[in-house]
Amino acid sequence: MTDTAKNKKLLNPDFMMDHARALLRVAHEMGRGNSSPASDRDFFSSYGHTIAVSILWSLAMEVALKAWRCREGKAPVRSHDLFRLFCGLEPATQKRLEEAVQPPHQREVLELLRISALLEGTTDPGMADLYGLRDILRTYRKTFEEWRYRYEDPWGVFATARLTKVLTIIIDEYSKPA
Repeated sequence: MTDTAKNKKLLNPDFMMDHARALLRVAHEMGRGNSSPASDRDFFSSYGHTIAVSILWSLAMEVALKAWRCREGKAPVRSHDLFRLFCGLEPATQKRLEEAVQPPHQREVLELLRISALLEGTTDPGMADLYGLRDILRTYRKTFEEWRYRYEDPWGVFATARLTKVLTIIIDEYSKPA
């Protein structure tokens, strides 16, 4: 058996999605553990939790997208680029995930609100839900690579709310019938 055939046989999409779920659960538990008052923890513990949780979320998203691809009968792409992984999915899968993140009946209204917010220069984090899956994955496309090197940009911020919400939807959608 060739290495390629061996790898294809070993890559079970359900098992991969279980890994994504496990990473998400650990990230949530670690995130909750980091919510204690500042007096109960030191800076390094808090910062370490933030780094670890953020990297776990981005890794979980990567594994979840690769699981969807394997479910389609294709080998996973060797990439950490979340947007590239999403674009490598079948058009029907892309549409299904996009609609799960932002249902079609909301799309027109949200697009108008997003355009209005852009014209007004609104950068309110509350506007995060106005963006579709492609926009979110394009924004977070290199998080697994970049967030591991956060020490190179000490003023950088881990903005994970949208990524976490989308990851949860992508994992939940996997369990639903087609």
